[in-house]
Amino acid sequence: MPPTRLDRQRVFVEEDSFEPRLHAQFAKELLKSERLRTSILAVFFGGAFLLSAGRTVLVQAFDIPAINRGTALFLVGFMAIYELLLWRFVTHRLKQNRSLPRTLLYGSTGLELGTFTAGVILIGLVVTAPLFLSLIMPVAVYFFFIILSTLRLNFVHSLFTGIVASVGYLFLVAFIPDAIVNDLDLPEPYPEARVALRLGVGPIFFGSVFAGLVARQIRQRTFSFLRAASERDRLEREVLEIATREQQRIGRDLHDGLGSYLTGVAMRCWALARRRGKGQPVEEQELEEVATMVEASVEQARRLSHGLNPVILDEEGLPAALRELALSTEALARLPCTLTMSEDLPTLTYKSAEHLYRIAQEAVTNAVKHAQAQHLSIALVVENGALILTVRDDGTGMSTLPAEKGMGLRTMARRARIINAELYVGAAPDGGTVVTCTMRKA
Repeated sequence: MPPTRLDRQRVFVEEDSFEPRLHAQFAKELLKSERLRTSILAVFFGGAFLLSAGRTVLVQAFDIPAINRGTALFLVGFMAIYELLLWRFVTHRLKQNRSLPRTLLYGSTGLELGTFTAGVILIGLVVTAPLFLSLIMPVAVYFFFIILSTLRLNFVHSLFTGIVASVGYLFLVAFIPDAIVNDLDLPEPYPEARVALRLGVGPIFFGSVFAGLVARQIRQRTFSFLRAASERDRLEREVLEIATREQQRIGRDLHDGLGSYLTGVAMRCWALARRRGKGQPVEEQELEEVATMVEASVEQARRLSHGLNPVILDEEGLPAALRELALSTEALARLPCTLTMSEDLPTLTYKSAEHLYRIAQEAVTNAVKHAQAQHLSIALVVENGALILTVRDDGTGMSTLPAEKGMGLRTMARRARIINAELYVGAAPDGGTVVTCTMRKA
């Protein structure tokens, strides 16, 4: 039976040095998003400055006092320069791999929204097209700021942006001339009409809540993506190290094992040939010894090839490979190993069979090397339409596994994900460790 959820442990136990690197990468992504945000706002305020600076627009299209025109131009021009300086500052921090102060982020938001609200009031756009310019356009720009707040990937900041935008909207409602309120054809008298206009703060605030939820979701997805990318890069490095060590091991096995057997066979054959040349008789027992040495060489070569390609695609496939794994574990490690398999096992592809075998092989290797187990059991059964591979030992448990050996566990989990399976490693009910790999679609 698979281990209970309380006994299950996540395979990926990150090293102490991994999380700081991951957060540093995430902070770098936040800086890139902030640089994009400041670029957009620099274009926004710069365009507003150029549009408002046209004499024809200011004098002929709107009846605006000169002092208001000058103050509004100063505000939007100042914000355009401010966003450019902020972009430069963010770029500098990005090169230094340093994050931005939170006070700067919140202060910038308040300054941007405050400047926009003051600019709308000073320019007095309500004179020409009261309903559109006094309500719809400002609300649209407020939503524009709220949408940009999602680039900071922070729910609290999006909520803060919505609160500041709501306050700005209330200021705009308060400064709308009485004549405009009366022109809205609301059935209520003047005081109730202005109260009705203030209800427009609701969509702004709840829009910021929605934007905050979106920002939180993007933040989680971004962090998960960075985690997966970091894990993949580290796993690739570990695979290269494993491949190098495996090549070295195969070279040593060929040299020390198969090479020694073949060298012994060659020397014995040359000795027999020299005796034959001298007319000395060759005993049948001596030829049998040579044949035994050749058989041992064949067995050594078979074991090497079995380690490189353990799963043979025949009628039995994975079951045959697991039987061989159990037998070799008993023979080489002197550790009793029982094997249990269902009779109605599904037919597996070579890819699935090989990954399942490697998972079982890694679990057996960990039990032999680290668990100090006295008995092993391997099971391959079908339960509720799922194929379940279980490797259980009666050793000392996972607490004895050193941290530097976690590479094998991560490799097992990686193999499980490749075949759309679930891998759990935990404590067995009666002591020891159990590794369970469940493949829903075999």
